Amino acid sequence: MANQVKHLEVFFDSKLNWRLHVDAKYKKALAALYQLRRVAGKTWETTPKVTHWIYTAVLHPMLCYAAVIWWTRTQYVTVSKQLEHFQRLACLYITGAKRTTPTAALENIPGIVPLPVYIKRAAMAACFRLTFNSQWV
Repeated sequence: MANQVKHLEVFFDSKLNWRLHVDAKYKKALAALYQLRRVAGKTWETTPKVTHWIYTAVLHPMLCYAAVIWWTRTQYVTVSKQLEHFQRLACLYITGAKRTTPTAALENIPGIVPLPVYIKRAAMAACFRLTFNSQWV
């Protein structure tokens, strides 16, 4: 097993393949989504607007943390499936749609960008910001 180091909530291994980091962020975001569903379940009935806001303000940044260094991992089928699964569950919760609704329709209803695209966009924005501020080496 490769050596593993955690620094500033980023998981490194000796091969720098980011599998460990992506898996850890996926599990943490999924647990947070389930906690959100449990807390604001059937008794409080949060509105889709509030649920969408929590998703974009809390869960997206949690999942996409340090995307500037690991965004290339989103090109792998396994990671793409993980991200699609997470986003599908979140969209089902936001919209309240049936489980048989196609994923593309679930993403279009609240206007959510697919997660691999969002992660690449976040990485490019961070790259641009670092370059613009002369912090990119």
